Amino acid sequence: MNKYLKDLFYEKRQEEIQKSVGVVCEECNQKAYYFNTKNADFFSVKCCLICSKEKEKGILLEDFLFTLTRKINNHYELIQNDSSETATVSLKQILKRFTYDNDLLLEKLADLLCQDSNSFYQVKGLYRSKVDEAFIEKCKKEAIEEWNQLSKDLKHNRRFTHVEASRFYERLIEACMHTLETTEEFNSALKTIKMGTVFYRGRLVKDNFHRDLLLSNPGQELCAPPDYLATNSRMSPPGISFMYMARDPETSIAELRPYVNDTIAIGEFVSTKEFKFFDFTLLDKLKHGDANILDDPKNDKYFQKRYLLSSLHELISRPFRATDTSYIETQMFAETIRNYRDGFFDGIIFGSSQRDGGLNYVLFGDYLKDDSKGALTRDYHVKFNDKSGIQFYQVLKMEAVTKKMN
Repeated sequence: MNKYLKDLFYEKRQEEIQKSVGVVCEECNQKAYYFNTKNADFFSVKCCLICSKEKEKGILLEDFLFTLTRKINNHYELIQNDSSETATVSLKQILKRFTYDNDLLLEKLADLLCQDSNSFYQVKGLYRSKVDEAFIEKCKKEAIEEWNQLSKDLKHNRRFTHVEASRFYERLIEACMHTLETTEEFNSALKTIKMGTVFYRGRLVKDNFHRDLLLSNPGQELCAPPDYLATNSRMSPPGISFMYMARDPETSIAELRPYVNDTIAIGEFVSTKEFKFFDFTLLDKLKHGDANILDDPKNDKYFQKRYLLSSLHELISRPFRATDTSYIETQMFAETIRNYRDGFFDGIIFGSSQRDGGLNYVLFGDYLKDDSKGALTRDYHVKFNDKSGIQFYQVLKMEAVTKKMN
């Protein structure tokens, strides 16, 4: 920018500052999404409407207008002559949602908005949110239908080149992320588990020879198999080995789907690092925050997919008789989680379909090069607990819970 334009901009800004009806200082303008990034110099001291202190940096009330005038109607509609409406809010209540809870600030902002020729903004007007329960249920229904359609497509049409499915799963993961204040992020699905946590892993004992083999090298025999022996599982396809564990022996046994009189070997594995899990169980009772000022809920399909999150755990953990294609969609979703942000997550947590209240912990592991053999090995960052050794369990009873169908 040349000197002439800089001078012109400076003079224009000075004029805007002088004519401004009020300001919010930098210290008070920290929590309003997007607007908290618009703090600038006043080139003189100004009295903040919120804290009443003289400050040299912050945001003019007029600086809110450009975004507010163009975005509020994405979130609300003006109610015309309908006194029967109950779920209504005033213009000041809308402004409070997107800016700050200060009566003087809200009054001045409302006046500025209503000075515009746009009849949408009325000081005494009543507004209705475009995001209501009916809208949310519609979004959820459409997202579940898309999930099911992509699952069918992955199984019977396209699999390895399905870009739409990959993007769909990525958007679901990103929908779990929320920005707090300026830069801090909160992840609705993130569960951090500290180093030293005990997990359990089981193996069906085939015969006495197999029992002796397990006892001879329990750390290796109870660990996840090498890739070339990995079979089809809920979160991993054949040839890719993840480590499936539980936090209690009972869930480990149930997940093996044993028969009466089967013998199960159970070993403890202790984590050697802190783990970051994508925890599907955290999404069961997820309550979404309000859309931010820049969102467009009615037209943004990616925004609408966030309402699928509370149903996601049920979709990925529902029980069925496994076939070669049963797990395609969950395997692709797991692969997307594994590669998200270059390996941000160490694994996945989801509920057991074989034992009420049980949880499955799936570790992706990291590839390490074995220089002595020139081969790649996978490190799951857990260590077998030699002190506790292997515990053997015999299955005495299996109980089926049923319900009558019409």
